[in-house]
Amino acid sequence: MTNRYTRRIGYWLSLLGIVLGLAYLVLIIAALASGTFPPSGLLQILLHIGILLTVPCMVILWVAVHLVTPVERQVFSLGSLVLMAVFAVPTSINRYNALMVIPKAVASGNTDGLEWFLPYGGPTVMAAMEVLSFGYFYGLACLCLAPAFGAGKLEKAIFWTLIASGGMSLSAVLAQALESIPLTIPGILAWGPGFILLAALWGLWFKRQAA
Repeated sequence: MTNRYTRRIGYWLSLLGIVLGLAYLVLIIAALASGTFPPSGLLQILLHIGILLTVPCMVILWVAVHLVTPVERQVFSLGSLVLMAVFAVPTSINRYNALMVIPKAVASGNTDGLEWFLPYGGPTVMAAMEVLSFGYFYGLACLCLAPAFGAGKLEKAIFWTLIASGGMSLSAVLAQALESIPLTIPGILAWGPGFILLAALWGLWFKRQAA
């Protein structure tokens, strides 16, 4: 009974993940189309809010995946879940800081040292935390979870999506180390289209198990 309920929650969280992933992708495309990156004004605010909404959804989705993973493979799902819990902290701090601290500091004129805490650009503390989160910990979480899947065509598709997403996410760490903008592109693909595809595959996976 508990597993059936968890699978239903996982299914709906997967659908929510698709919606939030699409919203993130649309905002990124809009930012790039505007010719200004990092984005400014309302577009940047929406990105911060969108990520703050998406991160908890991702973590709880990982919880659902762990709970319905066969016991013999839960060492992978639990390890991945712990990495996702760590992943949620730096990016949430970054986005909350961008919404609640930076605008007030700018408005008050208290901007000494503020450049180190901007959410984009580099080198800044917050930009490094973002790559640590989405690049390093999310990448490792995907790679760690991949071995939990592999039985059947759908699970193999999930396996390879996790492997690809993990590898592309880690490229963002290399991009920051080498100060290479092109190397950030695979990371963006992993966090946008990659997560949307993963959520869609998980939606099918949960639906089949709940049937």
